[in-house]
Amino acid sequence: MEEATKLIALDHNHNASRKQAKVQSGEREGELRFRIAWSKVTKRYDAEPVLEKKESQLPQKWWEIPLSTRRV
Repeated sequence: MEEATKLIALDHNHNASRKQAKVQSGEREGELRFRIAWSKVTKRYDAEPVLEKKESQLPQKWWEIPLSTRRV
């Protein structure tokens, strides 16, 4: 279990500083992307930045790697 926690922490740290995504096509191409979200607490809409897609450095099924071969 400790190995899984370390792998998840490494993956999170690698993707923690992602840049804000940009519109890929259309009239607004190149502009920064935002998501509109309703806040139940403040009872108003907020614009939240959309980040670029996450890059996973880990194998897709890392939990299937035998414990003896994992190195973290």
